[in-house]
This record gives sequence, C-alpha cells and structure tokens, in this order.
Amino acid sequence: MLSVYKEKIFKSKKTGMNMKINKKGLSPVITTVLLIALVAVLAIIVLLWARKFLPESIMKDGRNIERVCEDVAFEASLKSSIGDPKEILVSNNGNIPIYAFEALLYSEGETNSQELIPTNITSGEEINLVQGASGNMSINVGSSTKIKLTPILIGNVGEAEKKYTCTNHPGKEITL
Repeated sequence: MLSVYKEKIFKSKKTGMNMKINKKGLSPVITTVLLIALVAVLAIIVLLWARKFLPESIMKDGRNIERVCEDVAFEASLKSSIGDPKEILVSNNGNIPIYAFEALLYSEGETNSQELIPTNITSGEEINLVQGASGNMSINVGSSTKIKLTPILIGNVGEAEKKYTCTNHPGKEITL
C-alpha cells in the first residue's frame, strides 16, 4: 500500500537535533473551494426554507395587483330602499375589470362581511364588470345602517388565478 507523506527534515533550535515531520493534508486552494461550496449550499437551503414564509405577489396585466387597485373606478347606488333584500346597481367607470365586491355591513357595534358577485341586469347571470358595464347585486341588510363596497379583482400567481380584495381602495359607502 502506498501512502503519501511529505517528509521534511529540520533542525530544532532548542536541542540542535535533526527532526522529521510527516505532513499530510489538503492544499489551501482545495480547502477554500470546498468551504465556498458548503456556504453556497447552506445559503440555498435557507432561501428555499424561508421562501414559504413570504407571500407571492399577485399580478394583473403585468403589474402588482395592489397598484392596479388604485386605477379601479366604479359607482354604486341603492336601486330600491324598500324591503329586504336590497338591490344595488354598480357600474364600472374605469378600465379594470371587477370580479366582485366585498360588502361590509355596519350596524350597531357590529360589522359583517359578504362577497357579492354582480349579475347581468337583464339575464341575471353572474358577470365580471368590464369597462362601462353595469350590474345588479342583491344583499340582505337586516338592521344595518350603512354598506361599504370594496372591489375584488382576479389576478395571477404563476399560472393560477387568485382573488384579491382591494383593501387600499376607498370603496363606496351607501347609507340605508
């Protein structure tokens, strides 16, 4: 069996005797490369682990959906104030399609939330409100005194579609 030993002979200053030292190890270049590779692998593991704690951005028309919400414009009015459920007429005045609305119902010391999808005024089918479109929404208000409508858009996370409520949008308030 062959063993690789580098022998070095040197003279000791204290004793004056010749001494042999066997050296065996890695070169500093190989050690540095291995250390850098180890750090890189650990960094990748930590990034993959931390990625599941960060939310993915929802995109719409190539922009972050939060920015798209700033461009949403709509009108809402109470179609009839008699009886329950109430009919609300909504019109999209902007150029961003609106999928649905989050309706916050305010009553004494209580707030309830409902998702409302507009329907076609003539056929009653559920619709997305594209630019210039109008639709009806029916809602049971009970003892509520005010409704606040906030738009809900559909965006993309990778290949999947996802709903997003425009919480940064001022919405429309309707007093009952």
